[in-house]
Amino acid sequence: MQLTPMEKVRRRLKGPSIDHGQPNTLIMKIKILAFGQIAEITGKELALEATDTASLIAALEKNFPSLSGRKYAVAVNKKLTHVNTMLDQNDTVALMPPYSGG
Repeated sequence: MQLTPMEKVRRRLKGPSIDHGQPNTLIMKIKILAFGQIAEITGKELALEATDTASLIAALEKNFPSLSGRKYAVAVNKKLTHVNTMLDQNDTVALMPPYSGG
């Protein structure tokens, strides 16, 4: 089965997460901006607790089950991320539906 580029990104983002049992791992409330069809599900702006993009995606899919089958890109502080990325308290995460250009 051939994966689309967006599916590959999604699988990498859901990849191994950090052990949240570590005493030095802080769970922070992260500001999330959603666009397009994703915003129709989550609302345009929300906040969730997470330590990294993998835990953020897990929290999103737990709170919004209809996201689990959707494709979307994740950007942290205006930069697309293709791997699990650590998050800080002041980070802004954007969720963007698939897009194409010509």
